[in-house]
Amino acid sequence: MADEQNPVVPVVPTPTEAEPNWLKPRLEQAERSTEKKILEQLGVTDFAAASKAIAAAKAAEEANKTAEQKAADLAAANATLTASSEKQAKVIASHALKLFSALTPEQQASVKQIAGEDPLKTLDTINALAPTWGLPQATPVPSVTTAPGRNMPVAGDTAPTTDHHAVYQSLAANPFAAARYATEHPEVYQPKS
Repeated sequence: MADEQNPVVPVVPTPTEAEPNWLKPRLEQAERSTEKKILEQLGVTDFAAASKAIAAAKAAEEANKTAEQKAADLAAANATLTASSEKQAKVIASHALKLFSALTPEQQASVKQIAGEDPLKTLDTINALAPTWGLPQATPVPSVTTAPGRNMPVAGDTAPTTDHHAVYQSLAANPFAAARYATEHPEVYQPKS
């Protein structure tokens, strides 16, 4: 029991007793030697230069990522513009074909000779030549003193009356047409007098 009350404490040597004089300088020399080897492998002379080189490498890597991202954005924009221009080319070709098909054979030959097969040039050529082709002559407007046509009503004549009930009866085969006519002319439901 006496041992339990007074435990034996091991003697801890003081630094001067445990460490020889040469140990601390040797450890410092080994640390410097290791640092020198690492710096030589990195290709720098001190740790400050190494940290600057690492920071510069990280900045360059970030710049490359940004450049790669910009390149990806430009590629996406290019794809969008390409798709849009292809769609516009189809619309232009369709419009040019519609205008071209409405031309006379002589006009088509002229446009083909100038524009070739290019739809945009075809549109430009049609627009440029259209004023020279002229429009068909409008029919002359009759003068006021001209007598009315054979089937034209004379001034003062009354228009013939329509038998709406008879028209409604003739449309009875198509109930939708008959119903529409009846809504436009409700007198079809009134008996004839």
